[in-house]
Amino acid sequence: MLLLEEEMLSNILFYYQNKQVLKETYGGKYLLIKDEKVLGSFGSWQDACLNGLKIFRQDDFFIKYC
Repeated sequence: MLLLEEEMLSNILFYYQNKQVLKETYGGKYLLIKDEKVLGSFGSWQDACLNGLKIFRQDDFFIKYC
């Protein structure tokens, strides 16, 4: 069984708790989310991932298509 880290779980919950507003604002984009904040919206998953790695130098952020 795979356990999610608490921080990742909080980012996932942030997305689903704010899904309607996020879809109205960022519909059709990939969101880069960390610390329960949207740090950017991108046209592709790859762009979101590359930007997340540039900012954090590790992969502890959440990307979700909105």
